[in-house]
Amino acid sequence: MDYRRALISNPVVVAKQKAAENARVINERNARQALITLDLESKNILRKLPLEIRNKIWSLLLRRPATIAPGKVLYHENWHRPGGYQGYKYQWHELPQEEINRPGTYTGNEFVPDYFYGNHKSKVTIMTATTPTSRQADAILRGGSSLPFTLPEDFGKQVGCDVILRGATGNQFPQVLNRVEHTVSALSGLAILRVNKQVSSECREILYGGNSFAFGTGHRIPFINDYQKCDELAHFPHWIPGLPRHNGCPQTPRQTIKAIDRMFVHGGFRPKFVARNPLLQFLNKIGLENARLLTKVKIEACMKPVFNYPPEYLEWPRPVGFARMLPILTTVLKHACPNLRELTLHMEDKAWDKNYEKNMVWDDDLYNSSGLTDEELIDEVVEKAVTTLDGLKVLQLSGFQHFQCLYGNLLQKSSEEAVDESGDEWGKSTRWMKIVEERAERGTDSGTTATPTVVQTSDIPIFGSQGGAVLAGK
Repeated sequence: MDYRRALISNPVVVAKQKAAENARVINERNARQALITLDLESKNILRKLPLEIRNKIWSLLLRRPATIAPGKVLYHENWHRPGGYQGYKYQWHELPQEEINRPGTYTGNEFVPDYFYGNHKSKVTIMTATTPTSRQADAILRGGSSLPFTLPEDFGKQVGCDVILRGATGNQFPQVLNRVEHTVSALSGLAILRVNKQVSSECREILYGGNSFAFGTGHRIPFINDYQKCDELAHFPHWIPGLPRHNGCPQTPRQTIKAIDRMFVHGGFRPKFVARNPLLQFLNKIGLENARLLTKVKIEACMKPVFNYPPEYLEWPRPVGFARMLPILTTVLKHACPNLRELTLHMEDKAWDKNYEKNMVWDDDLYNSSGLTDEELIDEVVEKAVTTLDGLKVLQLSGFQHFQCLYGNLLQKSSEEAVDESGDEWGKSTRWMKIVEERAERGTDSGTTATPTVVQTSDIPIFGSQGGAVLAGK
């Protein structure tokens, strides 16, 4: 018997020989790749620049002081595109598009500003809420109608200071709204994100972690009746993260995580609510890896989005309000955006209807079966959001007063006139702004709150030229 031939033909021996040969080939390949990597690293000029210098370069390309509003951008009719042509791009939240009727012109209706080409500059007024300084507090006590400016020149050209009273009657506190003008150019240099892994990683932190994003989910979205309807919540409800089950019980952690994972499947099926919600749509487009970098988010919606019509009309498909929408959005933000540190909730009710307390009703409680007042219900909504997002460091609650100041309606009015005319829609729920601030301070002192891993900067997402590209993140 030929033992040598038998040994060679043994399947076990043959398998070991093949495994050894494969391991040798892999080791040789890895060694060659390591040599190539070392050679490229020695030629990489970026390594010769400190990280701080590189971040300044990326910031010039990818950071803007204005807030980004991802979503549909419309363009007027032209010879190479039909009228009303739209795409998922972005516009400045402080400068939303408006439709202007220009009869007698070859273009007909136009959408201003035109974000199509993205090579122009826009002048925007950005508003920042601050606590009164000592000088401003003295001016407020003296009853002055104008306040000394708060921000240094580095922040931009400050054009106004308005003081408003926040909180419920009897427990109010002043807040200063600072208006600063900026000339903002379109985002440029986004192609740099695809240069190599190092540049992509550093630039994504600037682009997503250093900018603010705003999402309008209420009635003040341009060119609407595109608000979300309550019947969307009945479409595959178990695929909607954070939505209570049919028996009223909350989702289990496993169900929530599974629903969030489904939401980020590129090109996969999504229920109507997830597919149409501006914030969830944006997260799906940029992907989970980029969503983890977000630090500043603003959400706009109405607390009472339904007109107080007779009962037979109230059962029609009605908009989804903050009370049912916000728990879903905060659940997604908690799991998908661990670095989120600043959340702004903007209440649109009074901008939509100044008498919304009487003319509008809650979408989830049409007949006020709970017996609670609007102020108590709003406080519950904010409490749930603060409890869910336990890593928040800043909470801002804005409303119609901020809307007026932003568009200049209060420029010629004293502070008292502004307060008497508009009031604070948030009422006693403004206390949660202070609670979040104190919680963040306690967490920092005890070392329990994680420090954001992203670069601190200003506000924006990954698109192409201004109003002209879908987010590139996947």
